[in-house]
Amino acid sequence: MTAAERRPSAVAARLIIGGALPAIAGGESFPSSVIGVSGRQMRDEERRAAGLAQPGRTFLFAAEGAEVMLDLSGANAATWFSGADFDSAIDHFDSELHRAYPAARQTDDRAVADNPATRARAYRILFENGRRAVIELLYALPSATGAERSFTARATALQPPAGRR
Repeated sequence: MTAAERRPSAVAARLIIGGALPAIAGGESFPSSVIGVSGRQMRDEERRAAGLAQPGRTFLFAAEGAEVMLDLSGANAATWFSGADFDSAIDHFDSELHRAYPAARQTDDRAVADNPATRARAYRILFENGRRAVIELLYALPSATGAERSFTARATALQPPAGRR
């Protein structure tokens, strides 16, 4: 694996695009070949201390320069990291998403009202089998400082319309 493939932005993109979305579409859940970096599952006490929704499972992955977290809870898979290559994460994610899912449609990109250094972007995907997903991203602008320097991606499985299950 190259250094570029070990960057936090690349790991986060693989976790959602190569792991969560295939699972939502009805494929294999998080094939180990997709992630490519080692991780560990957080204990329930660690999850509670971090304020994560219960029940669920959270994993920490060692990437180049930062840990990438993955939280699985119900119909949601979320991944996030701080620092490292936060400023290139949105472009990398967008490129990889459209490479893997050309039909992915961006539905929103807007400023976050209470944080001028952060934007929110959303996508919708309709899979060939009728299943659907929404992807929500929170990404920091290059001008972000301190804790604002982060990237979050959340994929949510949506119920297919009646008659298409």
